[in-house]
Amino acid sequence: MLPVFSSLAHAAPAADLVDQVPGFAKAPFKVYSGYLTVPGPFVQSPYASLHIHYEFHESQRSPSSDPLVTWHQGGPGGSSLYGQYGEMGYFQVDSNGTHTNPVAWNRVANMLYLESPAGSDDPIGFSYCSKDASGTPALACSWNDTSQAEAYAHTLEAFYDAFPAYSSHPLYLTGESYAGQYVPNIANFIVQQLPSDGSRSVPVGLVEGPTPRAAANLKGFAVGNACWGGSENEVNCNGPNSEQNDIDMYFGKGLVAKPLYEEVYKTCEFPKISIKCDALLAEASAQVGPHNVYDIYDNCPNTNEWLRRSGKTMRYLLKALRAPMSTRGVNTNTAEEGGAAPSKSMQQTRSDLLALSGGYDWSCDGLDAMATFFRRDDVQKAMHLGKPGRSRFEYRSSGPASITLYPSLVKKLRILIYNGDSDRYE
Repeated sequence: MLPVFSSLAHAAPAADLVDQVPGFAKAPFKVYSGYLTVPGPFVQSPYASLHIHYEFHESQRSPSSDPLVTWHQGGPGGSSLYGQYGEMGYFQVDSNGTHTNPVAWNRVANMLYLESPAGSDDPIGFSYCSKDASGTPALACSWNDTSQAEAYAHTLEAFYDAFPAYSSHPLYLTGESYAGQYVPNIANFIVQQLPSDGSRSVPVGLVEGPTPRAAANLKGFAVGNACWGGSENEVNCNGPNSEQNDIDMYFGKGLVAKPLYEEVYKTCEFPKISIKCDALLAEASAQVGPHNVYDIYDNCPNTNEWLRRSGKTMRYLLKALRAPMSTRGVNTNTAEEGGAAPSKSMQQTRSDLLALSGGYDWSCDGLDAMATFFRRDDVQKAMHLGKPGRSRFEYRSSGPASITLYPSLVKKLRILIYNGDSDRYE
């Protein structure tokens, strides 16, 4: 075991080895952070190269035999750093400071966090794209659902070049929210390189495609609270029934009175929302009251204060946060307010929400704490990073929607779709 572990460490880029993450004791496993240079050309995007910030945390159990698991944040445009520093990672940063996670996923897997696609910036981002051989950051990195998939698969190959000892480990992709759209498209791009007879045990040398090691290693994926709805050329993350799903959850949790719930069902012809139906749904949202959009049981004071300062409703906030996860965007206004909101990036949405409240943030812990942590010079130095925000993020939800990909993917891969029972956001 020890000789194998040493060979793994020797094969990795020594310059990216992190001695110690600021604010934490030295980790009981190896941590790597830096940039993967991903050379073009790419079929679906015009970039000469991508420079993808990554963090790689070796397994605490058995780096030489445990699988390689990637984590992908949603958004679109969410930084996958949040998964590591706010959710399943070993290092945690929040309003209480820094602490470690006793049930981090790298207890049983080698965890790879790729800040992809390039330009992802919510709430902070270090990856960038370049259109020429000099590597100069482009002003913006523009993506859609299939071009990001191609870029991600090529980034995996760049990881294998940097960490050859992991180039034959079983590979699993994971993520949440809009990663329910990202990940199935990535998997679809990868498995299309396999033989048409559906064979899964394929040596790398027999894979015909640009990312052969990813194709040979990919065994499955898992997506949580995952975007799923739409068609071949359109995305509607929550499908057509998100308003109906909301009222059912409110009532099921005992947060809405039964007479109002029954009146909603007498009046509304889901998925159509009439003016009268809209008014009843707004009343139901008011009965539920302010809360964390990720946890309906959390009466988040930040959200309550944002609503007071902005003069908006909880339903307005929820719709605004859902809008970036749709091809057409979501109307953030109630029927009485009128108007329509075009689809925006998550970072644009956050900026707009901050402007409505005079700069007061609606979010409940985690995101802001992580962004503040990574703006520190000592953190950027320790993690071998340049300055954030070198390329702006642009995204179009082009489809195909993941629901159209699942019938073929499930024949080739192990797939887990999991959902929290108290989440309203997705």
